[in-house]
Amino acid sequence: MDVLRACGAQLEHEHQAHPDSGVDAAAVFPGEEYRLGVLLVDVKSAIHGRARRRLAERQLQSYVMNTSGGLGLLIHDTPDDDELNNTTPLIVSLSINRLLAELGEAPLSQVLVQARNEAIHRM
Repeated sequence: MDVLRACGAQLEHEHQAHPDSGVDAAAVFPGEEYRLGVLLVDVKSAIHGRARRRLAERQLQSYVMNTSGGLGLLIHDTPDDDELNNTTPLIVSLSINRLLAELGEAPLSQVLVQARNEAIHRM
């Protein structure tokens, strides 16, 4: 969550005690509320493989829809060469390596809008 704060996000809530009770954080980017809405962030480790990642995406999607969130961000530790195309509506799924690499080139809000647009065009 420190990365989100460093990128200008305001964290609205953060789960500490129960890691899989919904999402890990809800955040907004001042000035980007219209394009991104409330960002619901879920961080997962050891979700290698298409089936486990798709399950994590669907769980986050369900949470986004049930809470009227804006966009779900799944950050995972899938190796870059194992990056799978995300086609789950309302969800942006990024490996931590890809996220950190892209943050070297653009602000997080721009990275998220770009990833969301790419996901929409792949559907």
